[in-house]
Amino acid sequence: MPCTVFEILADFRDLIRAYPVKTNKPLKFIKTDKWRLRVRCLVEGCNFSFFCSRIGKSHNLSIKTMVEEHMCGESIKNKNVSVKWLAKTYVNKIRREPRKTLKSFIGDAFDDYHIEITKSMAWKAIKAAVYLLFGNEKQQFVRLWRAIKS
Repeated sequence: MPCTVFEILADFRDLIRAYPVKTNKPLKFIKTDKWRLRVRCLVEGCNFSFFCSRIGKSHNLSIKTMVEEHMCGESIKNKNVSVKWLAKTYVNKIRREPRKTLKSFIGDAFDDYHIEITKSMAWKAIKAAVYLLFGNEKQQFVRLWRAIKS
């Protein structure tokens, strides 16, 4: 089996954070530090787990242990859904439709990933996506004055 190598632990962490949302199976981060990451299913009795750590003394990381079989069912209330993940996922939809309503955003999240999110989480995700697109007002104001001076 070919080994997947990650240069940065954050890359693996992002991959693992997206997995439970797409499969509707919540995960729990057991061990997370600079060089290791252990994840298992949140449901008791389920054997699903991942362990990623450093390869020898290099700075690269790889998956060392992986049990891929879930013994549990799906859940529409997923604790692994975060505002940051929603903002990154829906930034292109917000770009096309910047005045998106909360109800339509919540509906999109349910239609695309079968997850339930609250109104406050939807509002924060839209706000974070707009920030990713345009930055904040202070940064834009500083850029404006720099452009005028030059």
